[in-house]
Amino acid sequence: MVGPTGVGKTTTIAKLAGRMRGQAKRDVAILTFDTYRIGAVEQIATYAGMLGCPFETILSPDAAAEAVDRHRGRDVVLVDTTGRSPFDAERLTHMAETLASIDLLEVLLVLPAPGSLESLRAAARRFAALRPRGSS
Repeated sequence: MVGPTGVGKTTTIAKLAGRMRGQAKRDVAILTFDTYRIGAVEQIATYAGMLGCPFETILSPDAAAEAVDRHRGRDVVLVDTTGRSPFDAERLTHMAETLASIDLLEVLLVLPAPGSLESLRAAARRFAALRPRGSS
């Protein structure tokens, strides 16, 4: 999950993991890159603990690929990322490079529902460097 800060990436991952674990009986792991936001790691770690999902914090691109490889046998590995401004091209490029290091990754773009169509399209264009396959 990628997108601007505060759009619900972490909460969406928790909800997806809960449904996958509960209804679909899937083996799910949760990883996070979000070491920037205060309390972010604790929040997603708490969700993972409540759901009984393995959890890891990723600190570098190399660590991302290694963490995903460790969980390759699981049905689903959900990756939470740090929210980024659509106007911060440098950080979006860095995130794109980090995500590119992960094999078999499907990127989903999370955008705020109350945004205007014009602003949502502009944000989607700016996040295109991350190669999202869908949005929510």
